[in-house]
Amino acid sequence: MENCILPIEICEAIIDAIPSSPHFLTPHEHNALVACRDVCTTWRTRAAVILQKRVDLDTPQIASQFAFAVRRESSVHIRADYISSLSLFWSHLEGDKNLSRAMQIFMTPLPRLEALYMYEVHIDVSPRILKCMRPPLLTAITFLEFSKCKFCSWRVMLDIVWCCLELEHLSVLYCSFGGNTATPESITGLGVSRRSLRGCQYLKTLAMVMGADMGRLLPGNVIFGNTLTELKLDVPCDMMGE
Repeated sequence: MENCILPIEICEAIIDAIPSSPHFLTPHEHNALVACRDVCTTWRTRAAVILQKRVDLDTPQIASQFAFAVRRESSVHIRADYISSLSLFWSHLEGDKNLSRAMQIFMTPLPRLEALYMYEVHIDVSPRILKCMRPPLLTAITFLEFSKCKFCSWRVMLDIVWCCLELEHLSVLYCSFGGNTATPESITGLGVSRRSLRGCQYLKTLAMVMGADMGRLLPGNVIFGNTLTELKLDVPCDMMGE
């Protein structure tokens, strides 16, 4: 593979311009970076760095293999200290299998992970378990997004959020929740739990596409703390009647 005739700075600027988000890659962006690796040595090096920083796990099986490789350091192709963003895309799967693999990935230490994106992940686990585990995957992340995820209760989602002690940006989009509807009494209790867990101490932005039930969690910033500087809310048309 030949070296590029362009200056290194220009090559790096071209590669760096491909991702549209500082955290995640679209499928087209991922494919473009893969193609860039075959252009020349310089392009290959820069594209590989970006691909190593952003990891997409599109099935629980792959996530389980990834978690095993990281914990055992069994693959020279996986550098846990390089990874800054992680995406989980797990649709159309049975809940129990989904959950067991989810817990494995939550227990995987990625010391430089800053962003976690979860799409159609189903989580059904006791809040007490999450509280006791303090999942190492969540220790340092500052950006968290749930999209079309299913939770057995509000508390399960909030326990995940509160485990992210450095969290600054949170998005909850088109998610569904089991359990009882939020009440003023339950919200007060959740606020006590948040303070005891030191959750949302640094949360700056909150984006939510929500139904009527989610709206009851917002008053007084009891659930998400008092540090918010930006709040984005949207109620889809098909939820307006709820």
